[in-house]
Amino acid sequence: MEIAAPLRPARWFRWIFPNSHWDNRPDVQILLSFDDGPGPQTEPLLDRLQVHQMRCWFFLLPENAARLPHLVRRMRTDGHVVGSHFLRHAHYWHLPKRRFQEELTRSCRVLEDILGEKIRYCRAPFGRLTPWQGSWITELQLTHVFWSLDSRDYLQEPYFRVENRLRRHLHPGDLVLMHDGATAHPDLLRIVDFISQDWTVQGLMHY
Repeated sequence: MEIAAPLRPARWFRWIFPNSHWDNRPDVQILLSFDDGPGPQTEPLLDRLQVHQMRCWFFLLPENAARLPHLVRRMRTDGHVVGSHFLRHAHYWHLPKRRFQEELTRSCRVLEDILGEKIRYCRAPFGRLTPWQGSWITELQLTHVFWSLDSRDYLQEPYFRVENRLRRHLHPGDLVLMHDGATAHPDLLRIVDFISQDWTVQGLMHY
């Protein structure tokens, strides 16, 4: 996402991508999702999530997953959802259907080989997707996942700015975009602690 990206995607986006998932059930409060991992902060992040009894969604890059397969397996053991963040962290708007689907399938296969189970969810890098690509994802029997609130943790702002943003904008049922790879915030664990203390995060939606 770029600096100018809105905190919340426009409501009309949901009409364009009717098969995508956008938010969490209000009765289970908020759900955190982490892109770009696994990375240097993933293991301590998993430790912290375990302490807080929080279950989240992780959208992983295959190259990182192949380098740290034990963390990918731990995600599932700890009850988190693992999804594909596509083969490369790049823009996919320009790709023809065949290559688009091939790259997404290859990314899922890396994760499936590690976990021994089918990958059911994905998230396009930057959240950049065309309506027809949304249909191509559905053809692969995958569900694309957007988010309802962007934490903007990737901007590497001082911790208090991220905390203030979340305090002002978090609502029950939000699915929050965060990162645990190369763009993870240096105070990621502190941000997770803040969310856990201010919100009751009880599991995740049925999947």
